[in-house]
Amino acid sequence: MSIYSKSERQKTWLTWFFIKYEPKCYFCDETLTAESFFRNLSGKERDEFTLHHVDHNRSNNTRYNLVIAHRTCHRKYHKRIEAQLEIQRVAKIWEEYAKKQIDTNITGEINAG
Repeated sequence: MSIYSKSERQKTWLTWFFIKYEPKCYFCDETLTAESFFRNLSGKERDEFTLHHVDHNRSNNTRYNLVIAHRTCHRKYHKRIEAQLEIQRVAKIWEEYAKKQIDTNITGEINAG
């Protein structure tokens, strides 16, 4: 493959980027490396990095809203967020049920009294 091929130039540029800027994972603060980015050259597997939308709005692709992260750190973060949302959802359902039970008891006591 020629050193001037498009894929080789992209690889060289990305390697330079990782060396010069030493990007870090948004979640774990570990330095990201070109070696870990290019380890899956077969094209069958994903690389280890992904972009995370800080405000969770996938339509907001401004540079201030996009950060680089390990794919595993990103997945763990979203699983944790989903679990928290599920806990909040269940708590709300339970709260509404308890309120309904209290209202039923009060109404029953008023009618009985």
